[in-house]
Amino acid sequence: TKRQLDMDILSESDTCTSTISSSTLARRNKQKKVYTEEEAKRLLENAVTDGSVVETAREIFKGELDESCCKAAFRFCVELLNSEQLQSADAKELLGSLLGEVERINGASLVELAELLLEGVKSGSVGSNGRSLELFPKILSVLATHRSIRFQKVGGEVMDGLEQKGHLLNSLCSSKWHSSCVLHIANMGRDIPMSSKELKFLIEKILRMMKELELAELPPLVYQLLVLATRGHKTLVLDGIHLLFNHFDKTFVEAEEDEMEEDTEVRAARRSKEELLQIEGTVILHMTFALKQDQDLAKEFLKNIKVSQLQTTSLEEVLTPFNAAMLLSV
Repeated sequence: TKRQLDMDILSESDTCTSTISSSTLARRNKQKKVYTEEEAKRLLENAVTDGSVVETAREIFKGELDESCCKAAFRFCVELLNSEQLQSADAKELLGSLLGEVERINGASLVELAELLLEGVKSGSVGSNGRSLELFPKILSVLATHRSIRFQKVGGEVMDGLEQKGHLLNSLCSSKWHSSCVLHIANMGRDIPMSSKELKFLIEKILRMMKELELAELPPLVYQLLVLATRGHKTLVLDGIHLLFNHFDKTFVEAEEDEMEEDTEVRAARRSKEELLQIEGTVILHMTFALKQDQDLAKEFLKNIKVSQLQTTSLEEVLTPFNAAMLLSV
């Protein structure tokens, strides 16, 4: 009947309303967990002990975090990466989680985190793998997208994101680097958004630092410099590498010509010369491969040799052992 039909419709309507209310209530009950700064630190510290730091960090970052809590959790994880307490696989996972969280942090806090990484470069606390430095390019990239960054510590000063990125790069290249960080900085340099002027500043800094490294550390650094050269300043990179190894060759030739009184000094010099020849061989392999892959780099190399020949009357100064080996390998 009509009356029965109306009652059935009202019953279905009440059921739908009840279902909607139940689903709405369920969604409300699934709100993100809110963490305080102290609670987040405690959870992460406990997670380091029981080996669940990656899962705990992910859970915390999924929660509702205020700015200070997010920054504190991020800082803790960066320091954990530097401490090298984690297994390689866990460290990679944690780094991936941090990279995904960079964009949710405000500009001023990102600057603080970048300065934390810069302090690690000065002190050498970034660890032997330099994993935390992989955050630096992402932080700079995100900062560059900010139209303005307000700093509360200096009376509310406002700075453009690109300007702040340039300031941090200038701080990086102007500060003293721990020798253990040079290769890691060269490695991350290929991912840093830089102008041509900023790239030149970075390359010049790396070339200056090469003189302070052990011979065995030079081949991988040369490789990274050649990668940077694909972005520009090829002549600067080639000149820097040639000058360094030509200097080494000249130093050992002079040492051999000097008279040494003790046999131990002679043996030490020979061992060093053998090591240099091995290192130069590896460097030349890297360079010849790069020249074959990049025709512009190869042209620049030959151009530099010709220019050097025109600038000096001594063929020996042009055809140094290193340059001669390079020409024979190309």
